[in-house]
Amino acid sequence: MLTLLFALNGFALGDAQAQTFDAHGPNLPPDGASLRDPLFGSAGGYTGAPVVTALTQAASGLLVDRISDGPTLTDVPIVDSALGLELGLAAGITGPVGIGVSAPVWFLSAGEAAGGFAFGDTSVWVPIRLISTNVRLGLIPFGTLPTGADARYLGEPGFSGGGLVSGGYTFGPMLANLDLGLDATRQTNVPEWPGGVYARYAFDLGWVPNDAFGFHAELRSRIPLNSEAPSLPTEAMGTLKVRPQERLWVTSGLGTAITRGVGAPGLRFLIGVSTVPGKKPVDDEILVRSAPKEVHIVDQRMVPLTGVTITVGNVTVQTDLEGYADIPARAVTRSPVIVVEQLGFDTLTIDVSPEDEWWEFKMQRIPVPLLVSVVGPKGVLDLVDVYVDGPYEPDAPVIDEAGVFNWQLRPGVWRVRMSSPGLGDQERTIVIEQDRADAIRVDAVLASQVNEDTAVRVTVVDRLGRPV
Repeated sequence: MLTLLFALNGFALGDAQAQTFDAHGPNLPPDGASLRDPLFGSAGGYTGAPVVTALTQAASGLLVDRISDGPTLTDVPIVDSALGLELGLAAGITGPVGIGVSAPVWFLSAGEAAGGFAFGDTSVWVPIRLISTNVRLGLIPFGTLPTGADARYLGEPGFSGGGLVSGGYTFGPMLANLDLGLDATRQTNVPEWPGGVYARYAFDLGWVPNDAFGFHAELRSRIPLNSEAPSLPTEAMGTLKVRPQERLWVTSGLGTAITRGVGAPGLRFLIGVSTVPGKKPVDDEILVRSAPKEVHIVDQRMVPLTGVTITVGNVTVQTDLEGYADIPARAVTRSPVIVVEQLGFDTLTIDVSPEDEWWEFKMQRIPVPLLVSVVGPKGVLDLVDVYVDGPYEPDAPVIDEAGVFNWQLRPGVWRVRMSSPGLGDQERTIVIEQDRADAIRVDAVLASQVNEDTAVRVTVVDRLGRPV
């Protein structure tokens, strides 16, 4: 059974007032203006329009001192609960480089180190976006200023800093994000949480079916590399993000510790908003003041695609006969995510930089079903082997109740080999063109093999001995 309390195991609170640590955990990175951004991670780094975030935070079971007196264990809550705000500001500086600031502000905390209003530590983030397509990759150096009430375990005892490698991948409405990195801070007098160098990660699996809401399942941890703690903290959180208006996002999150430790409370609840400040641009002004961005859509053969639907925020356009479409520049600035859709093709969801003047995207056809049915001279076979070779290793086939093998294959040249014990082999070559959409069916009848040792050759002749 997991211990539901993080124990300092007899550590004397009064001996380390200047050598404490932040029991609430690492600061959240500033939230971006997107339903696709998680709370715990950075999703490759934010470099768009300025975004201001304020999240009310309530946490319980943050830090407990476990004192042993012979066989008796007594748990003394040091930081039993806390209520405050998580504040964040994110903005692009130039091109792929942005900046962010985040800090908690506490209204009150309960426990032995109880108190009223207090600031938390202030973190400064500098995201650098390296790749911005379906695949996102960035580097994020960061530092934390000791502005928190460290005597109440609401701040680190000194400056800290480190870096993250932040990446993500979008596939249709699904997405995955991962942050990995190290940071270093001042040493403490607590063997279970000694400070020094920490390893940290944040993982997110998200589902964003449209531009109105998204859901994220998140996991994070920050652990000292030389800790003597009986368990190291891991916190899970479910996050719901809703976009009721174009420039407003409402975020709520409910988290709990998977394994207890500093930064993984018994329960954490967050709710608040993110907004892009400033006056909402008028559509007519958008078209007049800024040149539109050009988008070119082609297939894998570089053939232009006509009638492709391109969506950026609340703006939707379609490509012309040459595969081109124009998007208002301000639409990309407000929502730098382009969704490209066309019947018969995989949907593309791409993060773009508003600094770019044009983009060209390649769409890929959805897989074509290949159905293979194999029978013998007497009908259905008990045992049959079917192999498919081609440009890549296909997934395992789905076999239906009738024994038909079903693959989903991309365009290319494929070879189908069919065999069964005691029967001859057959092979077919299948060519799937780029514009193919209909299913392909292969029906094969395997013939019995001839045994040369026992075969009888019969020649029929006429009365003069001539073969007929």
